[in-house]
Amino acid sequence: MKQGFTLAETLITIGIIGVVAAMTLPVVIAKYQKQVTINQLKAAYSIFTQALQQAENDYGKPIQLPQYILEKIVLTTEISELYFEPYLKGVTVYNPTSTTYVKTADKQENCLSYPHAGGYFGHPRCLPNNMCYWIYRHSAGYARIAIDLNGPKKPNIAGKDVFVFNLDGEDVPKVGTTTIVPPHIFTDNIDEFCSKTKPNISTNGSFEFNGYTCASKIIRDGWKISPDYPW
Repeated sequence: MKQGFTLAETLITIGIIGVVAAMTLPVVIAKYQKQVTINQLKAAYSIFTQALQQAENDYGKPIQLPQYILEKIVLTTEISELYFEPYLKGVTVYNPTSTTYVKTADKQENCLSYPHAGGYFGHPRCLPNNMCYWIYRHSAGYARIAIDLNGPKKPNIAGKDVFVFNLDGEDVPKVGTTTIVPPHIFTDNIDEFCSKTKPNISTNGSFEFNGYTCASKIIRDGWKISPDYPW
C-alpha cells in the first residue's frame, strides 16, 4: 500500500525549499528593481528631452543662453524657469524643512542634496510623478541635469535612483558653453565616474562625482545594467 510522506520528510522538503528561496529571492528582487529603474530612466529621458525640444521651438536650436545666465553658476532656478517648467506639467519647487542628501555610487560621499535653505543648486523642482531634478551650468563650461527618479525617497544614491545627463551644446569653447541642447550622454569618463569604488579622480563638492556618468553607461550598454555596474 502506498504511504504518504512522513513528518520528517515533509519538514526536510520544506527546509530545502526555504533554502532555495532564500538564495534565489534576492536575485529575483534585484533583477526586478533594476528593470523598474531602467523603465523609469527611459521615461525621465523622454520627458526632459521632449521638454527641451519644445523650448528649442520657441527659443531657437540650439538654445543660446542669455548673458545674465552665462555670468552665473547657481542655475536650477533660471534655466528651469525658462526652458523646462513651461513645457512640463505640474512643476513645483521642493522646499523641505531639513536637508536630505544624495550619496555617491560608492556611498562614500554626499554629492547632491534637497536643501532646506536653497543651497548651492537652489531648490530642486519636482513633477507630479514624483521625479525631481536639479539643473547646473558651471562657468567652466558644462551644463547638466540631475534627475531623481523617485524624488527625496530613499535610496537617494547616484546610479540607483539619481542620474545625470549632459546639456552641453555642440560648441563648447574654453570660456564655457554658451548653448544647451536636449539631455544626452557623456562622451568621456564613462566608467571612471560610475564605479563600485571611489574613482582615483574625484572632486568632492563638484559635479564630477562617482555616479554622474551612470546614465551614460546604462545607455551605452543597451539600456541594461551590466555586471560591472555599481548596484
